[in-house]
Amino acid sequence: MKLGALTAELGLTTGSFYHHFDSMASFLDELARFYGADQVVAILAGIEADDPVERLRNLIRVSRDDARAELDVAMRDWAGSNDLAAAAVRDADVQLL
Repeated sequence: MKLGALTAELGLTTGSFYHHFDSMASFLDELARFYGADQVVAILAGIEADDPVERLRNLIRVSRDDARAELDVAMRDWAGSNDLAAAAVRDADVQLL
């Protein structure tokens, strides 16, 4: 995705993008890091419960999260052509499984 399309989709300006990221490459690095590490921590924290039945309910809820599913599909697609994305997908899969 090009920067203009990304910022338009999000309703942001390119200036606001560059306020947070030095370049598109740094954004993609951060996205891969988020997917492979931060998101996994959030998922695992979201299913924590003392009661095993409640943990199972939480896991089902997390697995049905459409927003997370869209990111997962996009990351796996990107991983087919990018080593950084492939590593992030592998890291996430190893931790979650």
